[in-house]
Amino acid sequence: MRTIAGLLEPSAGIVEVAGSTVHEEPAGIEARAAMAVVPDTPSLYPDLTVREHLELVAVAHGVAGDDLDERIDLLLGRLGLEDKRAARPGELSRGMRQKVQLGCALIRPHRLLVLDEPVVGLDPASQQTLRELLLEAKRAGVAVMLTTHQLDFARGVADRAVVLADGAVVADGPYDEVVDGGLIGGLGSS
Repeated sequence: MRTIAGLLEPSAGIVEVAGSTVHEEPAGIEARAAMAVVPDTPSLYPDLTVREHLELVAVAHGVAGDDLDERIDLLLGRLGLEDKRAARPGELSRGMRQKVQLGCALIRPHRLLVLDEPVVGLDPASQQTLRELLLEAKRAGVAVMLTTHQLDFARGVADRAVVLADGAVVADGPYDEVVDGGLIGGLGSS
């Protein structure tokens, strides 16, 4: 995931996003701008409120206009954060911080959404909301890539599954064939 996000150099091959190579400049700038990344551990500014996080990310990525406040309010409502808009990260649970990180990814333009263990810390209702948001993104033409040990969450969201063991691909194909068809074999549910 870090290699795809442009944080680590690949040991072989290239990573391309939206037709641009992530690790070659100046094309890398365009590639990284086309993706929104949600890390497995939320990384938020301690002095900014929930709303300020979304505003900062939106403005930094050129999202502006009269409807920005409305878009932020709508997203906060969808994520169940409307009552926490003035809270700072230190006042939030792990799950709420995860939802703020998701909101930051969703408020900005993106053609690829990269999520690393996005359901960690989310209650079942929030997981369902995330599933709905990801399906909406897919219908809008956004590519969604996620890593998860929660195979039930990925069902219905993922079209394809790639299973890694010790950094090597051990299964790759349509989600149902890989997960339900026994292609993951003795690897269990991870």
